Amino acid sequence: MTPEVWDLLRPFRDEAIARDIPVDDVERWLGTARPCAALTRDGGGPVVGRFGGPLLLPADVPDPAYPFVA
Repeated sequence: MTPEVWDLLRPFRDEAIARDIPVDDVERWLGTARPCAALTRDGGGPVVGRFGGPLLLPADVPDPAYPFVA
């Protein structure tokens, strides 16, 4: 895991330790964390995705039973 990801996880680590969860357990669980991408509104580029709501498909395309999630 990169140092940037560890920095993102630091608040969760600190909170868990503050709640008296053993450090070894906290480190073990954080070691299983996987990086992810998140969509934010603060970017200056074009809109490339969104969270929630109905699928934006053409009118003649039926909604799939299991939409693709990446």
